[in-house]
Amino acid sequence: MNRSEIVKLLTTLTQQNAKALELLALALEQETDQAPGPIPEWMPTESAWLALSLPSAEALRRKVRKGVFEQGYHYRLANHDPQASLKRYEFHIQRCLTRLADPPRNWAKPKRA
Repeated sequence: MNRSEIVKLLTTLTQQNAKALELLALALEQETDQAPGPIPEWMPTESAWLALSLPSAEALRRKVRKGVFEQGYHYRLANHDPQASLKRYEFHIQRCLTRLADPPRNWAKPKRA
């Protein structure tokens, strides 16, 4: 790994940590004297990747494209406009965590006969 690759990697990690700290700060600001509420069942991609401890939102989208998650169970389309250029997803956090806890060999789609 050369110097420029190391610098690029450190920059990426720093940006990810900054986003995580920002979300944590927002959560602490909203905290009240009451017990904290549960994690929402469905979360948009922009916050789901952090809740699932993935390196980026793109890593989460890649798992969708590879078929790790099943549409309608692990994720759903969030934008209902068929003319939308970008698909927006919402993820069921608990179901996705359970799926990611499975060994990757179990993620493969069943082969058709």
